[in-house]
Amino acid sequence: MKTTVYFIFVFFLMITLRTYTQVHYLDSYNGIPVIAHTNLSADAIAYNQQLIQKMNELGIYGFYAVDLTNTTYNIFINNNLKVFPLQIGWYSGVNRFEVVKYTDAVYTIWQAEGKGDSSLGDAQIDFNPQIGELSQDGKSVITIGGAPAGTLIYGPYYYQYIYYKMGKPELQYKIDYTAKYELKIDRYIPEELPVGYEDMEVCTLRVTASNLASEFDVIEPIVLKVSDFLTRTGWGVWTDFYTPVYNLMNLKYLTENEIKIPSPIESTEYTSEFMQYKVEWNGLSFLRLSVDSIFISDDKGRDLFTDTTFTRPSIRTTISQFSDEEHVLGWHGLGEPFSIDNYLPFREMNNLVKEVNPQLRVFTSFTSGPYGRYTWHGFYKGVNSPDICPSYEFYKRAGLDYISINLYNYDYPFVPTPSPNYVYDPDYYKLNVAYVTDSTLAKFNVPERDIPFSYSTQSGRFYDYDKDCDNTWPFSINPTTSQMNYHINLGLLFGARELTVDPLFTRYNIYVCDGQEVSKIYREGLIGDIQNMTTLSYLGEFFKDVVKPRLSGLFGKTLKQVVQDTQFVNLNLANILPESYNNINHNKLKYVIAPENLITTIYNIDVGYFNHPINSNIDYFMIVNRYYSEGEDLKLGLQNLSGFNNWTLLNHIDTTSVSFIKDGNDCAEITDVIPQGDGILYGLAPTILLGGELNANESISGTNKLTGELKIKSGKTLTVNGTYNCEKNLIVESGGNLVISPGATLNFHNGAKLIVHGSITAIGTSNSMIDFNFQSVAENSQNGIYLNAGSLDTLVYCVIQNGYFGIKVSSSEPFINYCEIKNCTDGIYFYDSHYQPDMDEGTRVYNSNIHSNYSTGINLLESSPLLMGNSITGNYVGIKCL
Repeated sequence: MKTTVYFIFVFFLMITLRTYTQVHYLDSYNGIPVIAHTNLSADAIAYNQQLIQKMNELGIYGFYAVDLTNTTYNIFINNNLKVFPLQIGWYSGVNRFEVVKYTDAVYTIWQAEGKGDSSLGDAQIDFNPQIGELSQDGKSVITIGGAPAGTLIYGPYYYQYIYYKMGKPELQYKIDYTAKYELKIDRYIPEELPVGYEDMEVCTLRVTASNLASEFDVIEPIVLKVSDFLTRTGWGVWTDFYTPVYNLMNLKYLTENEIKIPSPIESTEYTSEFMQYKVEWNGLSFLRLSVDSIFISDDKGRDLFTDTTFTRPSIRTTISQFSDEEHVLGWHGLGEPFSIDNYLPFREMNNLVKEVNPQLRVFTSFTSGPYGRYTWHGFYKGVNSPDICPSYEFYKRAGLDYISINLYNYDYPFVPTPSPNYVYDPDYYKLNVAYVTDSTLAKFNVPERDIPFSYSTQSGRFYDYDKDCDNTWPFSINPTTSQMNYHINLGLLFGARELTVDPLFTRYNIYVCDGQEVSKIYREGLIGDIQNMTTLSYLGEFFKDVVKPRLSGLFGKTLKQVVQDTQFVNLNLANILPESYNNINHNKLKYVIAPENLITTIYNIDVGYFNHPINSNIDYFMIVNRYYSEGEDLKLGLQNLSGFNNWTLLNHIDTTSVSFIKDGNDCAEITDVIPQGDGILYGLAPTILLGGELNANESISGTNKLTGELKIKSGKTLTVNGTYNCEKNLIVESGGNLVISPGATLNFHNGAKLIVHGSITAIGTSNSMIDFNFQSVAENSQNGIYLNAGSLDTLVYCVIQNGYFGIKVSSSEPFINYCEIKNCTDGIYFYDSHYQPDMDEGTRVYNSNIHSNYSTGINLLESSPLLMGNSITGNYVGIKCL
């Protein structure tokens, strides 16, 4: 017997949309920061100085501090470690864990019309267009006149928890749900109402679980009659109908690991993976039914949003305990939320965190978990929406500034050997990389989204055990260094702004096997092995020696500045075909191929392109060699090298570079070596911008910036017209030539110098002088113009200022005329430089104004230049002779 059941209570929805900005420490950290999942309590780390020392050795910037206290907090900040408080109340008597508790809550609104403007993501409930249509204002779904009976609203086929996720493993607390359906009815005018219309059934409300083959009613279907609307609000007024409080205990419970394994389609069992909230229309001809929304919640969710007396003040008090952004990076909420039901609680918790400190945010990590319909799992056919990225859905609904992604690409989810309940494929290693790229990375951080994300790498092995103490995670492995390196590089290629490591520490747990307590390994991490829990593992040594310096060096600092643009994934270099010579064709990178003499069947790479938001003159691209490749030699085909003759390709890993001259078609080909699992971030630009060796004549105009040291080679000439901003040294090698036109300006920054072994010709005019400006005196580098032995130097009508030396002349014979040299330590410093009267040649300074220098105007050490017509005033010492 179907009966009408509903309960009435009122609460308000308070959802604030916000714009996205980068979280404070990602914005300020110069490089790619490393954050750690420690798998230990804050106490276990704080009182073991050896563990803290190892964290510092690995370059750990911050970590998730489980059950932090004031005492342990002070220990960490005194050791230069920053924290994300993760308060769960399991250790140290911590009893304030509201941030995790109230993000492990239920609060979801499904709009009948679908996703709307997508401000809360693309996941949606659906309506049947044969029965219903959008209302005129587009904010609800309304039945079509004469529509037959049938399901009007269905879906969203999403995962819901049976138990709360938070809590000790041995304790499980069921979730009590309530669903609210917002509906109204309107009569057709002048349609006459039939006799007994009040008792006619309008619709049925259902909450069902699906196994993709059939459905199971979680609650008794709720039948609504016309009278249920009229006695409450009347015609044309929105009415809330509530289900009774219900739980999902009558569904099959799956562990997190089981949920990630594909469920059989044909089954008599039902899980909570594909939950639906349905409205079934009864086909009444004299009225139309409108559906606005379906709202699912629990007590915790409603308290989070509406309880201003106790819950919300209590949360603010908890957050205030650790809220100094100098040491606190953010607050950790529920880890790896699998259900959309958690997303809006994260949004509201984030608002509360910002109320306490606008610089802080709530944080969590996201994995390849059970998202029901919204999953990449190729095993689910028909009902799934593979184009919807769960982590992006979370980002949108939760309104966070960034997100951390936990996705690993070794022996899971496709496994290397046939095994019950797992998906075996001989190409598992390729499919698992595709799983990481296709399921999330390729969808999550497309250029139009540009979402800052943290990327977790598997830095060890995970274990778990059943009652017989058999490992239930057999396909979790300790990666090789090349596997871990590849996984890190893959995330960075897609634009990761932060790297997290998991697990950090090796750890043992106590398990009960056959009634006996047994200590068994739980995690193998970067720190600790079976013999010594405070030593670095082989992965730890690799991380310290390779990964850490890269992320904090030029590689990481450059990745911090650029924005990912596009990716070319899984390029096969094993077979060189004609089309291979155009396999990229993006900007200046035309192709990447293997050498013709390479014999291999497995050689795959990934390529990512980046843009610099300010400096568009440099092409940034990253090439990563997959860990299973059998080759490492490759050729880079470059194109569109117009405007300049000399080009430089910079390796941001080891800071080496190769300079080359383009061919007649504005192309070039460069060879390089990238070991298995490794990657290189390249910068490609004209040599006069990126630095390197000038091997052909070059002339520059306008304003240009040199970011790397530039060497002008023998027989080659650089002509400068306009402004040249040099952040590194400009070196004229023996036989090289630097020509500077009237009115040109050379600005040297960061202590950079102009060093001449060849020749410099800088001849301005009285109305268009040449300016050499070193910005400020640099004591360490002793910046200035260096004219060295054998150089041929002519400086006429030049202004030289703000260097340690205006000009330092060493065993050289320059001609300096009509120059102004000021605001330097020494205006001109001569060493072993002479004028030869009998030959009327040698070192000469004529008609120059040398003033306002802090030490000497002219400093002569074993030198005898010819000085004529000069004004030497306002210096601490005019001329000093030694």
